[in-house]
Amino acid sequence: MQPKSNVLPFNAATRSKRLLAQKPTRLTSVCYKASDKAHTSVDWYTPPAIVKALGGKRGFDLDPCTPEDPSRLPAPTARRMIPPSQDGLATPWPKQAFVWMNPPYGKGI
Repeated sequence: MQPKSNVLPFNAATRSKRLLAQKPTRLTSVCYKASDKAHTSVDWYTPPAIVKALGGKRGFDLDPCTPEDPSRLPAPTARRMIPPSQDGLATPWPKQAFVWMNPPYGKGI
């Protein structure tokens, strides 16, 4: 007999249980102000505190929209990070992956 796992499978039925199992985390307000200079990149990096708070103790399994150079990120966003050269939206994902995605966006896209 295998020991009972305390990890909930990720599906619609367990989503609310997963969220309720998390201890409340106090988030500070994060605001992005328009810069006087034009923003030349379409990459926007989420502050590590937000990724950690949303991912909980377990963290995220997959980030299919990681920048090409993940060393530019302030902190890893998931255990598996897929850059654009590997096309994270076309790559098969695990069925029960807890996914973080902050895709590039802006006028150039």
